[in-house]
Amino acid sequence: MGLFRVDEVLQIAMQAEEMARLLYEAVAAQTTNRDVRALCRQLAAQEKGHYETFRAMKDGMARQVDSRRLSLEEMGFVQALVQGKVVPNEAQARRLARENSLQGVLDMAIQAEKDSQEFYRQILPGVDGADAQAVQRIIDEEKLHQQRLEQVRSRLTA
Repeated sequence: MGLFRVDEVLQIAMQAEEMARLLYEAVAAQTTNRDVRALCRQLAAQEKGHYETFRAMKDGMARQVDSRRLSLEEMGFVQALVQGKVVPNEAQARRLARENSLQGVLDMAIQAEKDSQEFYRQILPGVDGADAQAVQRIIDEEKLHQQRLEQVRSRLTA
């Protein structure tokens, strides 16, 4: 028996999506690069949509009496993801965007997108039906985020 229920992990997913949104908004506000600004605004809007999807899933699971608990291995991954990798608040997101190079922030965002994909793959077995389809759609979108960020990042160093 694991330590946390899937609905509790969905709360963590919601927090990760909210922090990604805040970071993308902060980068959009700080950068003078129009391509990066436009991309970050798009990604922020999509992260907000991901948050809403996870919130709806969590709200639906709250009505379930016996949500599956995660295994220790799954929770180990969740803990590794959350420890130090999630921007805790809006002020820190703005500080990250302001104090790091654009390339550095993009590198952090690329890694966060990779981590998100792996995290969501870990929770996928805990959901079914329409929820599983929604999680898979988010995984696919996070992969696209990663690719778009990598393209912008490579143009900055070219």
